[in-house]
Amino acid sequence: MSKQELNLHRQVQLSCDAPAGWMTERKIMSTLTKYVLLQLPGWILTALLLLGLRGWLGLPLWVAGGVFVFWVAKDFILYPFVRRSYESNTKTGTEKLVGSRGVAKEWLGPHGYVQVHGELWKAKAEPSDQPISPHSPIRVQAARGMTLIVTADKNHASGPIFSS
Repeated sequence: MSKQELNLHRQVQLSCDAPAGWMTERKIMSTLTKYVLLQLPGWILTALLLLGLRGWLGLPLWVAGGVFVFWVAKDFILYPFVRRSYESNTKTGTEKLVGSRGVAKEWLGPHGYVQVHGELWKAKAEPSDQPISPHSPIRVQAARGMTLIVTADKNHASGPIFSS
């Protein structure tokens, strides 16, 4: 496989979004491309507004052009600060909790509630034939929707765990 084919292969992600389970190819968009495409309507609106002001107030072309360049430059200067919010691989919600430690708030046999990072979450103990007692340390192994899949954390069973 050539280097170009390998790069293309890395950029293509298989997706099952098509009806009846058909596999479709979806090219992954870079974060910068996504950011520029989302800024484009604002740039177009700014250009139209400046052209309208030029015709209505007689705004010199060099002033309108300077304001437009400043507006676009502002977006590129702000990009490093807002880049993370445009990344598609950012973990959110329950994904962030995988690997975290917490405390069982009630018997997990197998369902119940746990406290992780100071928040109360619905949880299911895995394996389900080994219930977890209240106040026992747990570790989040996975998440299914808004339910955390947890196991008893035997490595830290000796002392209290403070989840904040």
